[in-house]
Amino acid sequence: MTAPRQTRLAAIFICSFFAGCARPSAQTNEIVMCPGGALVVDIGESSFSIKSTGLFAREVETSRFKLDFALVPRNERWYGSFGLYNAEAGDSHTHVVMEEGFQHFSSVEELQYWIVYKQRQIPLEYTSDGLVVEGRYQTRPPGVSEGPESAMSISVWRLLVNGARPVGLAGAHDERFKVISLPSPTCSKPLPFTASSPKVINGRQYAGRAIDIMNERGFTPNDVEQIIKTGRRSEKGGRIVFRSTSETSLIFFVDTRDDGSVVQIG
Repeated sequence: MTAPRQTRLAAIFICSFFAGCARPSAQTNEIVMCPGGALVVDIGESSFSIKSTGLFAREVETSRFKLDFALVPRNERWYGSFGLYNAEAGDSHTHVVMEEGFQHFSSVEELQYWIVYKQRQIPLEYTSDGLVVEGRYQTRPPGVSEGPESAMSISVWRLLVNGARPVGLAGAHDERFKVISLPSPTCSKPLPFTASSPKVINGRQYAGRAIDIMNERGFTPNDVEQIIKTGRRSEKGGRIVFRSTSETSLIFFVDTRDDGSVVQIG
């Protein structure tokens, strides 16, 4: 990425970390739920129903509410996704953030690690062939009077390994998907995407997924080394995570193995 660091940082704040930027078209976006698609999945003690009522229109229903809103196609890949999103959906009572798209990997191992990484952040379920639904519903904390009464985050992902659906993913719970009705994805024609393979850069091993995020976001190996050198260190699930302590850093965390190889960047 050739833009100055200041320009890249400004773009991140303008578009926001989650949302990225978007355009009003979806000819090549990676859409999971074409019109007529429906999913019902149990995540923890909650059941989520998601319907595609139009190319961008989605209906989400839980035991607490039913909402209709529109997603927006991204105009750049954003942490792996070139799909759809809406970071300001919902109504005056419930704020909803939703994402939908593909996530690409060069190996099942890297895909499985991404799932573990996501499970640290949000409850989710996935099928043995790589359909993922994330869902979390939260009510406003006691003592807080401003803002929506509740908030929900929900995402639908199609995971691909070298462009194909995986088979027999460990840890999958197909039985928790009560309805999977997804028409043939002909509503858009995504451009081919080749996930990077693992590679040694400046003496350090990088997972293909980490390389893809670096290329996408304009991170350099020096940026990564700076976080490893100065970041706050913690250990989670057999991994060592370095988190940035600088408000101006473009990288929020670097996830490594015991041998120092980089498996995830965000």
